[in-house]
Amino acid sequence: MLQYKANRVVVEVEPSYTSINCSRCGHPVPKSLAVRIHVCTKCGAILDRDYNASLITSSSED
Repeated sequence: MLQYKANRVVVEVEPSYTSINCSRCGHPVPKSLAVRIHVCTKCGAILDRDYNASLITSSSED
């Protein structure tokens, strides 16, 4: 039904760990829900937590 409403191909992506893993290097960076900025301790990436998760989700489509 979602595909019909979107009128395009819909790819379901597992949302687990999308807010924890770094979108640049994949390193897990555990943080509480109150922390809104993702700061990777391995590669130094600094991103909004939700933007980081969206990058992981969009790269999962491949």
